[in-house]
Amino acid sequence: MDVRVKRRADVASDHHLLLGTLKGKLRAHRDLSSRPRYKYNTQNLKSKEIAETFSCSVKNRYSALEFVEEEIDSHWIALKHTWQESCDEVVGKRKRTQKEWLSAETWNLITQWKRLKVEISRCNEQAKKSSLTLMYLQLNKDVKKSAKKDKKEFYNTLATEAESAAGQRNMKRLYDITRTMSGKRRSQSKPVKSKEGVTITTEQEQRTRWVEHFRDILNRPPPTETPNTTANEGPLVNVNVNPPSKAEIERALKQLKNGKAAGPDGIPPEALKVDPNTTTAMLHPLFLQIWEMEKVPSELQNGYLVKLPKKGDLGLCKNWR
Repeated sequence: MDVRVKRRADVASDHHLLLGTLKGKLRAHRDLSSRPRYKYNTQNLKSKEIAETFSCSVKNRYSALEFVEEEIDSHWIALKHTWQESCDEVVGKRKRTQKEWLSAETWNLITQWKRLKVEISRCNEQAKKSSLTLMYLQLNKDVKKSAKKDKKEFYNTLATEAESAAGQRNMKRLYDITRTMSGKRRSQSKPVKSKEGVTITTEQEQRTRWVEHFRDILNRPPPTETPNTTANEGPLVNVNVNPPSKAEIERALKQLKNGKAAGPDGIPPEALKVDPNTTTAMLHPLFLQIWEMEKVPSELQNGYLVKLPKKGDLGLCKNWR
């Protein structure tokens, strides 16, 4: 838009009319699901002292619980709060911090550069203003040169750290460093469209479309012809129909992988693996209750649509470990 302003009579004011271009940015979409907005700092659990404190906190909170056998939902919620409160108290939440790669020397130059710019704008003497402008241009070159040097040293440090992570087979850290050095970020999600190919914009209509999509995929009509199957005359398959044992639970805990995203309850796998004996003792009565009542807690029956970070599309995920 072309805007033209007509100057009025000079009234000895130090204000000047300005013409500028404004660029707006749309507010980021916030997921309104029940998933927590934070992650626990599981790196703290690598400390032996913190791990022992966390285990002691879980034991104390669990010993103070009182369960009602008929209430399976209350049983699960009590266990969930035990881990969550211990994580809040001992582990702490992870803070999103960006690694500082600019040196103190560069920041000092930037501070001088900003002050000089303000001084130039306030200067009324033409000779002094010209001298300050030359100093400003030289300082601007020094800032860029120093920042370039800091960035080179930063990437050299990352390369050394990546080599060390590869030698230790720490693939997660190696992947994080590679992503930082490449500058690649997660791709944006593709727009949700109706069957007619029209883009759906409102959140409620998108949720309805996903329900329709999975209903069409997961619910197929029965076959027109009944398959001709014969009874298996061989030996019966030996299937264990006994209630879940503590050994099975402990074996499943050991198979959990570190660094994986927590479910909607926010409890990371590392928190469950700190003390496998205590975790097994807590989960075993709940699993026996599920086995005998043939009922799963309501929170563990929900399905969730989650974004896949590599492709940006959506997949179906169950809140079950």
